[in-house]
Amino acid sequence: MGSIDIKESVRRAVAMEWPRFATNHPRLAQVLDETLVTESAIQSIADDPEYQEAIATADAMGAGAEVIASVIQRLVGKWLRLLV
Repeated sequence: MGSIDIKESVRRAVAMEWPRFATNHPRLAQVLDETLVTESAIQSIADDPEYQEAIATADAMGAGAEVIASVIQRLVGKWLRLLV
């Protein structure tokens, strides 16, 4: 499996999801710092059993980093929705 940088993948996922989050929750987005949100998301996702299982499965199957990146993207979206 190609190497996955969880921090960079989460940062990109938050950057992609942030505009939608800010549109749906403008007041909350005004008081939250995107960098702090990213750091919190990294910690949450790294500990997420679904992420851990995806890493193990991808490693066992020799899947590429793009598979993990898509899991991270989905988990970041889910995590942001749970903030409200």
